[in-house]
Parts: sequence; structure tokens; C-alpha cells
Amino acid sequence: MKNHLLNLLKIGLSVGLLALLFTRIGIDEAMKAIREIDLAAFAAAFLDSLAAMDREGLGFQNRIDYDILTHQLKASIFSLDTIRSYQWNPRNYNVGGAIYSLLARDFAPLEERLHSVNNRLEAIPGVLEQARINLQNPPKIFTETAILQNKGTVSLIREELSSFIDQAPELREEIEPAQTRAIAALEKYGQWLENDLLPRSSGDFRLGGEKYRAKLSFLCHCHYIRVIRI
Repeated sequence: MKNHLLNLLKIGLSVGLLALLFTRIGIDEAMKAIREIDLAAFAAAFLDSLAAMDREGLGFQNRIDYDILTHQLKASIFSLDTIRSYQWNPRNYNVGGAIYSLLARDFAPLEERLHSVNNRLEAIPGVLEQARINLQNPPKIFTETAILQNKGTVSLIREELSSFIDQAPELREEIEPAQTRAIAALEKYGQWLENDLLPRSSGDFRLGGEKYRAKLSFLCHCHYIRVIRI
């Protein structure tokens, strides 16, 4: 079942596949598959699937879901293809929240959560390498903020995570290698932020009137917004 769902995700066949994936194989496995595809093309494939459906043949509640999903997919494509914040906002690559949420929220046994932490630690070097490839000319304040966030993430993984590992010592051998690699990758990334990206961070965080109006229309889920001056 897992391999079948992953293959379906990669070719974007089913409108409800993301929810199905997260339910059946877990968010970590699903995100591994998502990293292997073009997200904008994936969203476009979903839109094509929706367009092939008979909206008027749906019940009232399903038509609402149809419209919401269509809007969200168009908003995602706009964000990926037009706003492109992954190129100018290094804060997008702050991985601390992905670890903190598993440690701070007691939604499952600690051992289970630590297994997920390990999976995410393994992914950190690849995420940071992609950040170095993607980031071009961020606003200076964004890079400065990312530097501080990165230091906090190093502290989280080195110190706070260790206190949780102490509560499940049988997992130490599994997690500590990934923990060490993640810390090394984060420290190297922090040096890159400070010594390479920060000196050339002269971008403007303002989107401009046209892009801002479009972004606002997606946020408000409305087709037309009159903005006199931005």
C-alpha cells in the first residue's frame, strides 16, 4: 500500500491523495515523496483532476469543498511561481519547528515521537543544502532573523533533544548519529548565512502593488479587491 500511494503522489492522480497519504503512511513518509516532485506541477495536476469533475453534479457541501480546494491550489501555484519566497526568505528554512512540535506536544508515546524526530533530523542536511541553492538576494532583516533562528535550532537539537533522549535511552544509539549530523549541518549553514548570504542580502521584502493585491485576494478568498494605494 505504501509504495503504491507514493507512486500515485509522484504523478498527482488523486485530489484527496495528500490526506490519504498522511493518514495511511504518516506525514514523514509523505513529505519524503513530496520532496521528490515539482510542487507547482503537482498542484496543477490536482487542478486538472478537479476540472475533469462535474462540479454541478456534487452536493452543496461537496461544491463548497471543491471551491475551497480549487482556490487553495491556485494560491499554492501563485505562491510557488510568482511570489517565490523560497528564493528570498531564509526564514522559510528554519527547521526548528519541525523538531520542537514533536518534543513539546505529548500527542503520542515519547518513543514514537522520537522515531519521527530521527526521520526529520536525517532530512535536515538536505533541506539546508537546498536553501543554499535557492536563496539569492534576501532582505537583510530576513537573513539576520534566520541567523538567530538557526542558533536557536542548534540549541534545541543539542540540548533540549538530549534531555528527551535521556528519558528513552534505548533509542540513543539510533538518534545520536542523526543528531550529530544535523548539528554539524546547521552550524555550517549558520556560517554560510553570516559569511556569505548576509553580506549580499540587499533585497526588498515589499512585493509591490500588483503582487500584493493578488496575494491579498488569495488570502481573503475573493476575486476582486480595490486597493487605492499600497
